[in-house]
Amino acid sequence: MFLSLTHVMRLVCSFAVLDAHVKALKDEEAARALAAAPAVKSRAANEAEDNGKKRKAKSKASQGVEKLKKVDVSGMAKISTFFQKK
Repeated sequence: MFLSLTHVMRLVCSFAVLDAHVKALKDEEAARALAAAPAVKSRAANEAEDNGKKRKAKSKASQGVEKLKKVDVSGMAKISTFFQKK
């Protein structure tokens, strides 16, 4: 079974149209994915957005607070028990 030249040309043209359509669909999907992707802000953009406001550095806890963090409070009553009605 041999195909004539006109049949071959029709097949090639129909695949060219199909290829163009598939490429257009892929381009549209890529554009949608790009639009839906979250925007990544750069450090310079964040600084410009702050409008010159300087942030305070986190202050270090005092020595007393650091010592209290280490205390074992398992047997102690909660402070809310002292403020309940009797």
